[in-house]
Amino acid sequence: MSLSVIIITLNAAETLPDCLASVRWADDIIVLDSGSTDATLAICQQFKVQVFHTDWPGFGIQKNRALQKAQGTWVLSIDADEQVSPQLRAAIQQAMQNPTYTAWRMPRQSWYCGRFLRHSGWYPDYVTRLFRRDGAVFSNDLVHERLLVQQGQVGTLPAALIHYSFLRFEQVLDKVNSYSSAGAQMLHQRGQQSSLTKAVLKACWAFIRSYVLRLGFLDGAQGFLQAVSGAEGTYYRYVKLWLLNMNHDQRHEQRCYLHRYPHVKQAGSEELLGFLGDISTQGMMLIAYQSLPPESHQHLVIQWPKNIDIKQPDFIVEVEIRWAKDYQEQEGLFCMGCRFVQLERKDFKRIDAIQTQLGVEPGFNPERFSS
Repeated sequence: MSLSVIIITLNAAETLPDCLASVRWADDIIVLDSGSTDATLAICQQFKVQVFHTDWPGFGIQKNRALQKAQGTWVLSIDADEQVSPQLRAAIQQAMQNPTYTAWRMPRQSWYCGRFLRHSGWYPDYVTRLFRRDGAVFSNDLVHERLLVQQGQVGTLPAALIHYSFLRFEQVLDKVNSYSSAGAQMLHQRGQQSSLTKAVLKACWAFIRSYVLRLGFLDGAQGFLQAVSGAEGTYYRYVKLWLLNMNHDQRHEQRCYLHRYPHVKQAGSEELLGFLGDISTQGMMLIAYQSLPPESHQHLVIQWPKNIDIKQPDFIVEVEIRWAKDYQEQEGLFCMGCRFVQLERKDFKRIDAIQTQLGVEPGFNPERFSS
């Protein structure tokens, strides 16, 4: 049974030598680097490992890229700040001879600014890292990726993987910032919402869970530091998600589908997609047609009284519709709240064509919509 070790790196010169030395017994070692500027590549040459270069798409995708380079029957995935102890090596070699399991998890013992944490939720901290090459892949998460075992069972190794996660407190602060940003982006992509209150409550719960419920106080000063920094990371993640939510609402149109337009009698009215945009303080919104590419922002501007109920399907007769070029006295600029999007003249022609199909003359006379 052959074993491939895969490692992803970025400026990992401080911990990489001990990491590579702990797995040099493997059949081959693959390092996937994403632009290191320190001595990482020189260290790889010194250990004569296979090095590949790529960009940085996130942890999950990057590890899957490294997995595709592996040739062994079994794969061991470790980080550049982790080490395989002699006890874990023996357990791995024995596990590869066991046909019962497709993958193996192992406890992880992590170093935090001067000591190994034994509580705080940091131990045993089981991670699944040893697996048959054809039996598992990594999730595509930006951070906190998981190994997805596609078939078979997962066994448990008795020896721990050594993790020198934080040698200095500056590393803690750097990781709190980078991971909270990536975590917020991942949550935002999943459509989750946040608020300042939610961020504070989540942070308080993170501290209580780590320091009290998971006995972090038994880890001494480092236990307290970890609980505080973990709470900070949670707070920043949800604050950043809150800000992403707000920026998204300001920059992108929120799609609000109408029931139907009862006052549009012409055939083709079902092509109306609905309303895009948020309700700004100026009381403006945008209307678009389904047959036009949504990414091209080919819209008309609609202005209506602030007290109008936009949930009513017949409010179209109450609004004033104008070309944005008339509204701003600049041809080709459509007002979108406080943003402007440049349109080409060909876009106006396409909108005119749609209006003609709906029986509306260019200029979009709202009287044509009245019953």
